[in-house]
Amino acid sequence: MTTERDKIILALIFISVFLFLILTGTITSGYHFVDDHEVIKIKSELQTSSLSDVSSAWVNADLKSNARFRPLYYIHRVIETKVFG
Repeated sequence: MTTERDKIILALIFISVFLFLILTGTITSGYHFVDDHEVIKIKSELQTSSLSDVSSAWVNADLKSNARFRPLYYIHRVIETKVFG
């Protein structure tokens, strides 16, 4: 049996969790798998260019964009795509 007090506690927990997610920006952060299309592009580039050329092209493109600094991410991504296809 749920009492009125239990319902209030559950509602407060629910509101607290969503308030935390909204205030920290987690809900609107865009956390999803948007980079999966990069694997397809990297794989097609690896068919015509060398591993080092593709890696340097992706790192240079990352350095030119002011969004995020993650050159090791792209080096890892290219090597991972080369190894696993």
